Amino acid sequence: MNWEPLRFDGRPFAPLADVLADPLFRGPCLPPVATWPTVAGVRFEKEVRRRRGESFLPSDLYDGQIVTRAVVPSREENLHDLFNMVAWRAFPKAKTALHRRQYAALCEALGDAPRTTLPNRRLPIQDRLTLLDEASFVLPVSPTWDLSRPLTREDVGDLAPRLIPFGHGLVEFLYDGRAGDGRGFVVPVPMPTATDDRGAVDEAIAELVASDRLPMGRRLGFSFCRSLIGV
Repeated sequence: MNWEPLRFDGRPFAPLADVLADPLFRGPCLPPVATWPTVAGVRFEKEVRRRRGESFLPSDLYDGQIVTRAVVPSREENLHDLFNMVAWRAFPKAKTALHRRQYAALCEALGDAPRTTLPNRRLPIQDRLTLLDEASFVLPVSPTWDLSRPLTREDVGDLAPRLIPFGHGLVEFLYDGRAGDGRGFVVPVPMPTATDDRGAVDEAIAELVASDRLPMGRRLGFSFCRSLIGV
């Protein structure tokens, strides 16, 4: 797999610069999962796939393993999962809150009995959490921002310098650039003070998720997202 650490340099990765400066990301190849650090009490382990037709409980699924075992199943030689680890290091409180809420939604949807298939449809909160986790920029806004008001393209354009890449699928796209013209989402995050400090943003996202106030966000083409941040 092609791996060019120097491609981390540039505007899209500036909010993650301290994490990506780790020598772990500066080697000639993708680091093995066994070398990934523990974050917020959560460790990364090589994924073990469930056999088709095998029964499972919510605790056996991805979010369930994170919440009940403090393990993030991860694939070797996989950019997507590597950038998920980056997100955990950059936003540990938000990621913890996100997966706890996702697991609670899973338990609500699946119940307690073992089963062999997942429901055909997800709950709306699961969709919002997945979009945040996979494909989002977060946008720090004032504490008086009305979360019920949809973001406009003008809002996003005016505040583009404050965009922070959060979704690890989005970060993978910004790095790799081969995902085509998919869709990203810009999610407003009210902040108590006018700051882009990542620790404060991390806490604000976690609070937004835990309080079930997470908005859907503004859906934008990746090409438009790239133009906003000068990629």
